[in-house]
Amino acid sequence: MPAFMSPHDLYPRLFREDTAIADCRGDLFDLGLGLRQYLEAHIPGAVFIDGEEVLTGPKGKHGGRHPLPDLDQLAQVLGTNGIARDTTVVAYGMYAARFVFLLNLMGHKEAFVLDGHLDGWVEAGHPTVRKLANRRPLRFMARPDAALLVEAPELRRLIDAGKATLIDVRAPERFRGEVEPIDKVAGHIPGAVNVPWERNFDATGRLLTTDALRVLYAPHLADTGRVPVLYCGSGVTSCNSLLALREIGVTARLYAGSWSDWISYPDNPVSRGEG
Repeated sequence: MPAFMSPHDLYPRLFREDTAIADCRGDLFDLGLGLRQYLEAHIPGAVFIDGEEVLTGPKGKHGGRHPLPDLDQLAQVLGTNGIARDTTVVAYGMYAARFVFLLNLMGHKEAFVLDGHLDGWVEAGHPTVRKLANRRPLRFMARPDAALLVEAPELRRLIDAGKATLIDVRAPERFRGEVEPIDKVAGHIPGAVNVPWERNFDATGRLLTTDALRVLYAPHLADTGRVPVLYCGSGVTSCNSLLALREIGVTARLYAGSWSDWISYPDNPVSRGEG
């Protein structure tokens, strides 16, 4: 099913009880930016979902820079914000795809990224407000679907068996190991191919057509015996590519810990260069 919704389709759903809008803006280097932006202006009725405090769990030795949150705790936050399993959720901002993926992981299917995010909404002529949302609290019942995830031990087995098409969605220079602005080790997982997540979108930030997406991924999906596994630096931006693949009928799995988790295991190999 589609994972993106246009501003045109969202507008008639404003203030409907069966629809929740989530502002998921944020910044890796300024953790308070998303909330400040939300308080300045947001889509009417939107609630703020903090990517670092809500969509990320406690950091440990493994799990990467953005470990998955405790799903029961996340379910409580969702209920407090008026989101239940039958609520249609539309998210925008940096962590929007991560939020949609987590909802899917919890068994919630009616979740979408707003195509073009807030810029696309404003460019379409729709309003923003400063008024805070006041949604009626509900109860969210999570039903986790672990099949959407791959953890490091299973990923190593899939790679060794030649059963994974590993797609690294980071910038090409990070993939090649020429620069690494965040993590302690530069490079990529051996055998991975590089398809930066931004290539799923046009210059305005809107999702490419399905035909263009098929062309983008065709060189990497010819072997139907391999499962596509996506990763980035810490499991945030790779969710954009996972959802884009869904638009063309491709079911991929997420290595949520991603590169920052991979390098936390000293025995894991690292490659540099084009791959």
